[in-house]
Amino acid sequence: MKAWVVFVALCTTTPVLAQDWTPPEPDGDGAPAEADAPAQPSSSSDRPWAKGVSEVKQKRAFELFDQGNKKFVQRDYGEALATYRQALSEWDHPAIRFNIAECLIHLDRPVEAYEHLQKSMSYGAAALGKDVHQRALLNDKLLKGQLARVTISVKEAGADVSLDGEPLFKAPGSATRVVKPGRHQVVAKKPGHITQT
Repeated sequence: MKAWVVFVALCTTTPVLAQDWTPPEPDGDGAPAEADAPAQPSSSSDRPWAKGVSEVKQKRAFELFDQGNKKFVQRDYGEALATYRQALSEWDHPAIRFNIAECLIHLDRPVEAYEHLQKSMSYGAAALGKDVHQRALLNDKLLKGQLARVTISVKEAGADVSLDGEPLFKAPGSATRVVKPGRHQVVAKKPGHITQT
């Protein structure tokens, strides 16, 4: 039996705990603070994030988005997340992605939040508006402080490589993933070779 070397590089930064992820209390009239209201999608059909999305799908996404926003304001983040995911299936709009990220932050799921946040910022401030884009940049910075980046490389052709039970690639190759700091399992296996864990 042959064995091969699996290279893993892990980079972390010190966690940033400067922000409390709980929205502020409503103001005197019971409305949520404007800075913590969920992002609103743009209805402009000439934007690149609207290309190929029918008006029917956009309308349905807006309806679901509004339902999700009501749940978000009530701090029912699990239900808001489920509703935003339904909206996302109708229209992959950056504002919907941003609100999914905010729900996931509240639900202490930073890896998923980071992934959605990156997609929400793919069109810059044009898709989110200046204020929400600034919030996205802040969330990005804070999430990066809580997460680690791991790169896995395997040269042995035909080896199946996985991270925490999820398939990554068939070697040769490499993959980089964002993960929570801590213990993770990397497995490389190929018939006729010793499995490396």
